[in-house]
Amino acid sequence: MSQCFYMPVKVIYGPHCVAENAALFAGFGKKALIVTSPSSAKNGALQEVTEALSSQGIAWGVFDRCENNPSLEMTDCLGEFARQDKYDFVIGIGGGSAMDSAKAASVLAVNDYPAAKLFENRFPHAPLPLIEVPTTAGTGSEVTYNAVITIDGGRNKKSFGTPVTHAKLAFLDARYTETLPMRLTRYTALDALAHAIEGFLSCKATPAGSMVAKEVFRIFAKNHGALCGDSLTPAVRQELLLNAMYAGIVIAQERTIAVHSLSYPLTAMRGVQHGLAVSLPMASFLEICYSGAKEKIDELLGILGLTELGQFRGYIGRLMDDKNTYTRAEVEEFVSIAGQGAIGRNNPVTLTLDDVRNIYLTSLALSD
Repeated sequence: MSQCFYMPVKVIYGPHCVAENAALFAGFGKKALIVTSPSSAKNGALQEVTEALSSQGIAWGVFDRCENNPSLEMTDCLGEFARQDKYDFVIGIGGGSAMDSAKAASVLAVNDYPAAKLFENRFPHAPLPLIEVPTTAGTGSEVTYNAVITIDGGRNKKSFGTPVTHAKLAFLDARYTETLPMRLTRYTALDALAHAIEGFLSCKATPAGSMVAKEVFRIFAKNHGALCGDSLTPAVRQELLLNAMYAGIVIAQERTIAVHSLSYPLTAMRGVQHGLAVSLPMASFLEICYSGAKEKIDELLGILGLTELGQFRGYIGRLMDDKNTYTRAEVEEFVSIAGQGAIGRNNPVTLTLDDVRNIYLTSLALSD
């Protein structure tokens, strides 16, 4: 069976990389739509991007009302805003939600239809060129083509995207992550780890994707101790930002599997931060998959410096702090929402709805 590796995004990284490469913006046109959240004004990213645009004589408009876990309603508002003026390209600044919203804006700016039609992945007019500037080190959305939107009245999530929604360019400057609290820094690092684990364990994993995934495990292990502490050096933050990008490359090739499906109702219904939501079911998922993926899971554990699967739960648990309590009735609702999606992924073993239920019960401290 033939396989493919495709990563068309030009990535520039390092301190002050936006200012040092401002001339690259000029190749995309004379007016930019910046899609971001209010936090970008606090971490310096928005100011440095607009200064770079001004230096090239490029005008811009700003949509700064991005929300965590963007809803269809907000995405429709974004589409209306994007169509009010003629923009040549889109710049997304922020975490995964803002970068995903920028992908939606690049499509909706030139396709006058409701956000719900994004899921059809039919774009009569080619999306505007997209530049991404991540301010968290977790999603890797700057190098993936998928974007996630909250649906079903806030109960679930769904993604859209094809290779044409890839960004053209990404700037990775870890200085923009320095204002992120350590709790969220840990969760974003766990999000990157989850991406790499899912791609590595996918039954359709490729040699190229697996090679990158193992580098993600190595970098995560190297920085695990620092993540358990109270602060990070600029060098560690830059390494973690690159690691998130590497993990994004993994899922751009291999896609996610059950863990992400299981996380969606936790985030959509209970407001659990995405990185934490994908981390909660991770250990239980590995335990259920161990019989069918022993060699790969043992390799993962070895790279992380662990000698047995039972150590993994505590290893990631030191970076997690879930204050929520859950009920069995909620678990049944989670299963009804996410179960079919989870068992339909390219998991290393065949899951059942009972497996999904048990993953939730053991992950959310509800097992007998």
